[in-house]
Amino acid sequence: MTSVDRVAVASSAATEGLAESLGLVPLSQGQTFKVLVSDDDPAAVELIAVYLLGTASTVLRAYGGRESIDTARQELPDLIVLDLMMPDVNGFDVVEALRKRRDTARIPIVVVTAKQVTAEDRAKLHGFATTIMEKTPFDRDRFTAEIRRSMSERASWSPYVAKVLIIEDNVANMTLATFLLQSAGYNVLGATDAETGLTLARNEQPDLILMDIQL
Repeated sequence: MTSVDRVAVASSAATEGLAESLGLVPLSQGQTFKVLVSDDDPAAVELIAVYLLGTASTVLRAYGGRESIDTARQELPDLIVLDLMMPDVNGFDVVEALRKRRDTARIPIVVVTAKQVTAEDRAKLHGFATTIMEKTPFDRDRFTAEIRRSMSERASWSPYVAKVLIIEDNVANMTLATFLLQSAGYNVLGATDAETGLTLARNEQPDLILMDIQL
């Protein structure tokens, strides 16, 4: 073994030792786990990032509520660690915005906050925050357990498929549009008249409607 190899082995052992000391489970080869950490306090963001060492393959950072919403929509993380007390757009606003979209509504959210969480607060977050934790004192073991749980539950997720409704009375056009969209991976619904299209729109709530105005 060369001196370079010895350094590499020592570095690897040190990293594994750090992860073990923090109670973290390293990712297996090829596994990915993307976490968005959202807090207006940069020091708090970096502290959470340290606790995610060896667990998250990617740690995204957002320093405000608006940035959190935008990043979540663009990156679709596997988990969000969210503070509630942020200026302008707070954590409750973030949860409300994300639950309105199908692609972000099911992202697990772990709330880590210094706020005294009331019964009313818990009611607002019910069903959308998997766990609510206090910043002080910070329960590292519980935090790690929640990350592990999110990782294990992610394996059962099915990928989100956007739904497109086509309202078109021309069979050739409908067939071509359906073929192109299905080939691109979309779930396609079809209607040949306006009344059927309205019914499907109400019942299925598609992400996009393509409609011929001359039906």
